[in-house]
Amino acid sequence: MKKLLFIFGFVFLSNFLIKAQELPDNWTGDSGIDVYQENTTVHTGSYSAKIVVNTGSQSSCDFDNSTEISVNAGDELAVYFWYFTSAHVKARIHYSWIGASGTWGGYTLAGVSDWTLFSDTVTVPTGATAVKIGIRFYDQSGFTAGEEQYVDDFTLESPLGTWKTITNGDLESWPGSSSTPTITSAYSISDNELFVIYDSPLSSINVDDYALKEGANTITFSTAVPYNGNNDSIILSDPSSTIIANTTLDTLIDAGVTDSAVFYAGIMPIEYTNAAYASPVENGYTLTVKALVTANDNYNNVWVKDGDGEYDGVLIYDSYFDSYVAVGDSILFTAERDVYNDLTELKNPNLLLVINSGNDVVATNISATDIDTSLHATLPAEKWEGQLVEIDSVTIQSSGNYYYYGTTPNGATIKIGDNVDYHFGNISMNIGTTYNIIGVVDYNYGFYRLNPRSQDDIYELAQSGSNTFDVVAGLPDNSVAA
Repeated sequence: MKKLLFIFGFVFLSNFLIKAQELPDNWTGDSGIDVYQENTTVHTGSYSAKIVVNTGSQSSCDFDNSTEISVNAGDELAVYFWYFTSAHVKARIHYSWIGASGTWGGYTLAGVSDWTLFSDTVTVPTGATAVKIGIRFYDQSGFTAGEEQYVDDFTLESPLGTWKTITNGDLESWPGSSSTPTITSAYSISDNELFVIYDSPLSSINVDDYALKEGANTITFSTAVPYNGNNDSIILSDPSSTIIANTTLDTLIDAGVTDSAVFYAGIMPIEYTNAAYASPVENGYTLTVKALVTANDNYNNVWVKDGDGEYDGVLIYDSYFDSYVAVGDSILFTAERDVYNDLTELKNPNLLLVINSGNDVVATNISATDIDTSLHATLPAEKWEGQLVEIDSVTIQSSGNYYYYGTTPNGATIKIGDNVDYHFGNISMNIGTTYNIIGVVDYNYGFYRLNPRSQDDIYELAQSGSNTFDVVAGLPDNSVAA
């Protein structure tokens, strides 16, 4: 998700005063709003729509798409868009049904100062055969004419799981826009397919225009087709040679528009993102990962793995991704590597597909010495960062503000943190009690930590001999139901 700061000041005001109102292709405005092409405050791509609300007369503040989207009565329909709002304006979704009376859906929030996802779900009414999507702006207490809103990236699915095209829903096509499209992003969607997105539709598609440069190797394609019939999104397939995922940046060239995109092609092993890998991928470039969700804090952290061994786990950091996936989901997604306070993260994720759900999630048993508190941003702990692991026979020695310290029979000391279960709202342990503990490994303020997900990850042991413990509660060792 791209977040661009909006800069207030005289320069902007001057530009606003001399810029004529314009409408994006396939959209209509209303007498109470002014619509402008925006290229600074943008969610994705090159443009969004800036909408200036000039009146509290709500019936004259509609912004509507003209696309008739085929639907079936009784199916569930979900619509999404991204928005900013001013302090005293909300927006509301409107459904113009073909074959049934129009209906209204939910409202956005007012005063949202960063890109926020709106979603609304309805049942297609009896008799409806198609729908057109629009939004209406509503003034709130304190409204002053001229308040500015931003919207971008309208999408729709009906039935749920089946995506339908809202023509120019991404607001990239405007009258007078450049006649030569440019590539906004490219990434792998399988081992042998690439997805290429443009800021405006291509006039024609020629597979011979495309080449993928992998170091000294050049890969061409036999097939290039538009996605869902839209010429601004192209799927390339049938490569001339195998696309190999490695830590060398790849360049996709489209000679037809004389543009290119730099990214990591192929399905990237998570180990290539780990800081302890011999030569990890660079920060800030798109890569594609297939992985299993192992933990979700239901706020802004999701952990995934693509194997049970060293270097196979990583954290995904994002404000919205947690709401799209669940523990046990096998997913395909794109993201960019980043490092924050010595912690490796994948940021700006884009969920491509939930392959399947309900998979068993198994923790890897490791030695407590691997994440001992004496280790600081180094091996052997780094290789387990982001992975779901189990450490056995941890005796709790002390606790503090949302952490515990425990020791193990081999002399190691580990820190147990609350990065999954915030402030240990659902977890408690007793000083002097010994447990087997499952959790994801992170790095925080100079310490590696083990972060259990719930009380189910903590198995109390009962002493049965001088140095022997038996599990008295919980599931069998390192087996966790999703």
